[in-house]
Amino acid sequence: MFLSVYTINNYMEWNWLYKLYMAIMVFFEITAGSLFIGGMWLAAVNLTTNEYLKHKKYKHLVDENGKLKYAFNQGILNNFLDYFHIKPLQEEEISDQIMITTI
Repeated sequence: MFLSVYTINNYMEWNWLYKLYMAIMVFFEITAGSLFIGGMWLAAVNLTTNEYLKHKKYKHLVDENGKLKYAFNQGILNNFLDYFHIKPLQEEEISDQIMITTI
């Protein structure tokens, strides 16, 4: 298949615009990805953004050395259940589910 001179010139003229748009897209993907990872980390340790940024202000979030401590951390699974507003199963509900599946 032969490309015309017009097609090749048109490609060369628009190539810089394509690269610019790709660079902008990569920038926003990195920004959105880092915000997502940061948000999921905060959900995993059960902190809000405000608590994380201003933890020195709140006495219940600072240990003896002045470092951040996770006062409301319930474990990663329970933290995610709390973050996504999912009610965790109680002990009796879990045993009922086990009995139903083993019958």
